[in-house]
Amino acid sequence: MRSALLLLAVGAPLAIFTGISMAGHQEYLAEDNGQFTDVMDNWVNFSQVVNWCSYDSQYDQNWYNSNVVVIWESMLGGGSQFANSCSSPKVKINRYTTGAHCGGIPGCWKATNRWSQTQQSYYETGGTAYLNDQDYNFTFYGVLAVANHEFGHGVGLGERYHAGGAGCVNGETTIMGATAVSGTTVTGGGCGTNTPWTIDSVRTQTLYSLSPADSTSIVNTLPDRVTWQWRDVNWSEDYYEHHYYYWNGSSWQWVRADKHYASVGPGRPSNPQYLQRTFIHPQGWPAGIYTSCIVTHSMISGNQHWVCTPNAVILQ
Repeated sequence: MRSALLLLAVGAPLAIFTGISMAGHQEYLAEDNGQFTDVMDNWVNFSQVVNWCSYDSQYDQNWYNSNVVVIWESMLGGGSQFANSCSSPKVKINRYTTGAHCGGIPGCWKATNRWSQTQQSYYETGGTAYLNDQDYNFTFYGVLAVANHEFGHGVGLGERYHAGGAGCVNGETTIMGATAVSGTTVTGGGCGTNTPWTIDSVRTQTLYSLSPADSTSIVNTLPDRVTWQWRDVNWSEDYYEHHYYYWNGSSWQWVRADKHYASVGPGRPSNPQYLQRTFIHPQGWPAGIYTSCIVTHSMISGNQHWVCTPNAVILQ
């Protein structure tokens, strides 16, 4: 659970610990608002694995690798997205007996973020998954469920239960649901599983998948330049790549390509943003008809979705 959660006990002796779900956007994904893009910075922008380390004295690195990390890598579609290294790790798993990191709930995820001035968004650089030994005892399945739940926040998933009350949304089987507690003993996941489930895999891959540039159009022209506009509906793109073409009388001739990073962070399916890029008639090329094609890019997915604008323009 994230650190700003509320504690609610429903029934006895079983308690379901829930919190405030995301208002005004797709509840199961963790992008809270237009300035936070809760996808891993290393994957999306730098094509780097994320180093992780456990500081749990009860379960060792191999246990967490097999029971948490490798499972989440499979949720991402396979391949090594994480590396176990305790030298400056980006992601940490920690249990505490003092410090009240989670404010009285069994576990929490505290993220670290990087602000990108160009992309106009915070990207998640890592964080710490805390298990609260100060207030709770954990069974084997309690550790398994809470560690996987908090790791799910790390990759970008949000809470998946009703805001302000117990119960799993739509009766879903998901690790991002509530935590089951009996007295002060954490016994496992409260939504039918102690590890990520099929629906968690679908949602994780949805978060990191790319969509095409949408609703492309020309919004402004001058004799020597044109501004193309498109709608950004992606969570996890690094940039849009524009390819420009000149009509030589028989075919489209490639002119050049450039990358658009500006303000790509805030856009997402539930709150699309319109982006614009201006192309100026390049020196050395004749006056005539020009057009553009746009490719969506992230370092985790590469180039996808080649979309050519429906309109060409005559430039002098």
